[in-house]
Amino acid sequence: LERLCATTNGDIKLTSVNRNKVTSISNKVASITASDADVKYLGQRALSTYVRSLQLRRDTELFGRLEIDIKKVADSMGLPVTPAVKDATAVLGKKKSAEHFRI
Repeated sequence: LERLCATTNGDIKLTSVNRNKVTSISNKVASITASDADVKYLGQRALSTYVRSLQLRRDTELFGRLEIDIKKVADSMGLPVTPAVKDATAVLGKKKSAEHFRI
């Protein structure tokens, strides 16, 4: 983190969220995804692209190893079914469930 701050010449500021004004939009996103096939397709593509970008990141010293629950990410995108992610098993080097893997 210190190395990142040194290269960007900027300060890191903490922001706080007013818990009284936070609302959940997961039901609205799920209804939009279910009603429009194009949005569902884009959500699936976004999920697979996100997983692939995590695998391709180079600075593991800064980001460390990451454990992802793909089911939770798919739910947050409003996808009714978790899509199969080919790259998840390729990173592990062995057959494991693609729903939960470590990068």
